[in-house]
Amino acid sequence: MTDAHHRFEPEIAGASPAGSAGLLEESIDAIERARPDLEPASRRRAALHRFLRRPLAVAGLVVLVVLALGAVFAGVLTPYPANPDLTDPAVLAEARQGPSLDHWFGTDTVGADQLTRVLFGLRVSLAIGLGTALLSTVVGVAVGAIGGYYGRWVDSVLMRGTDLALLLPTIAVLLVVADRLGGSIPGMIVVLSLLSWMPVARIVRGEFLTLREQPFVEAARASGATGRHIVARHLLPNVAGTVVVFATLLVGFSILTEALLSFLGAGVEPPAVSLGVLISDAERTAGTSLAYLLYYPGIVLFVLVLAVNFVGDGVRAALDPHRRS
Repeated sequence: MTDAHHRFEPEIAGASPAGSAGLLEESIDAIERARPDLEPASRRRAALHRFLRRPLAVAGLVVLVVLALGAVFAGVLTPYPANPDLTDPAVLAEARQGPSLDHWFGTDTVGADQLTRVLFGLRVSLAIGLGTALLSTVVGVAVGAIGGYYGRWVDSVLMRGTDLALLLPTIAVLLVVADRLGGSIPGMIVVLSLLSWMPVARIVRGEFLTLREQPFVEAARASGATGRHIVARHLLPNVAGTVVVFATLLVGFSILTEALLSFLGAGVEPPAVSLGVLISDAERTAGTSLAYLLYYPGIVLFVLVLAVNFVGDGVRAALDPHRRS
C-alpha cells in the first residue's frame, strides 16, 4: 500500500459508530490529510521558505511595504497640503522650484509640493489597484466556481458570457465606461473590474473541473454534503494559491491601466490625484527645466509596479505545488 493508504486506514478503523454519514465525513478528512498539498501547516512553512529564498521577491515586498507606508502616512510625512490654496501669494511664490531640501521633488507650476502630491497620488493608485484586484477576484472566483462545479448548461452560459467579455476591445470599452462611471475612486475600481475578472474566472473554472472528480469530493457528496459546503470546504481552499497569485499580479496591471486612462483624460478627477494624473499633467514638461514633474511620479509608478510584479512572481513560486525545494 502507499503511504496515503496507510494513513487513511487508521482513521477508518478508529471511526466512531455514528452511522454511515459520520463515517464518510471522517473518511473525507482522512483523504484530505493524506494529500500532501492539503496539509496547511507544512504547506505554509514550505511556501514561506520558498518565498524567502527569492531575493527579488523579498526586495519587492520591502519596497512595496515602504511605498504603502508612505502613502498611508502621507499627511504626516510632509508638512504641505496636497491641494494648497492657489489664492495664497506665498504658495504661488514657491512655484516652479526645482528639487531642494525644502521641496525634495520640487514644486509644480502653481506652487504645490510635488513630493506631497506624489505620496497622495500613490495612495490613490494603490487604493485603485487593490480595490480592483479584490473586486475582480471575487467576481471571477464566483463565476468560475459556479460554472466549474455545476457544469452543464450553467457552465456553458457563464463561460460563453466570459468569452464574450474577453473579446471586447479593452481600452475602447474602458474609455467609454470611464466617461460615465469614472472620476471617483470607487468609479474607477468598478470600471477597471468590469474587464478584469474574466481570466481568473477561467482559471478557477478549470481547477474546479479537475478537483470535482477527486475522491475526497465524491466522498463529500456521498456523505450528503451540499454543493455550497463542498465548494467552500473542499474546493476553494485548493485553488486559493492560484487565486492569490493572480490577484497579486492584477494589482500592478490595474495601477498601470488606471495610469493609462488618466493619461488619456479618463482617470480620477480633482481634488483626487493619482500617479497617472500627475504624469498626464506633466506630459509637456519633458525636455524642459520642469521635467522633474514628469520624472518623479514616473519613477515611483515604475518602482511600484516592478515591486508588485516581483512579489507576484515570488508568491507564484512559493505556492507552486510542484516545487518542494
